[in-house]
Amino acid sequence: MIAAGAIAYFFLSAARRDSYKGFTAKLSSLFNFTKYLVPMIIKFLYAFATAYAVLNGLYVLFSGSVWGLLYLVAGPILVRIGFELTMLMYSIHEELVRVRKAAESKAEHDAGQAPPQQG
Repeated sequence: MIAAGAIAYFFLSAARRDSYKGFTAKLSSLFNFTKYLVPMIIKFLYAFATAYAVLNGLYVLFSGSVWGLLYLVAGPILVRIGFELTMLMYSIHEELVRVRKAAESKAEHDAGQAPPQQG
């Protein structure tokens, strides 16, 4: 309970988010869900699944079936399509965050300028 309270106080506070540097900034973004852990895991799983598809295709091919050739060609392609569709959610999120930050900085810039004089 004490650790959860400390994490909430130090890393979830909106006022403190921009004050962190280095490792604490990474922890803050992880606890605030501004940076996701899943895309890194998905990249590892993609490499593993592609290697598995190729090895499975080789196994089937050398066990005497012509289907192994299909597995060798289609397996990595289908794995790539599946993982790209999964990563699409995170790409959309990153783009929306970038657009929001650009809109906020433009609004701050516009608020700092004096309104045009009518005359």
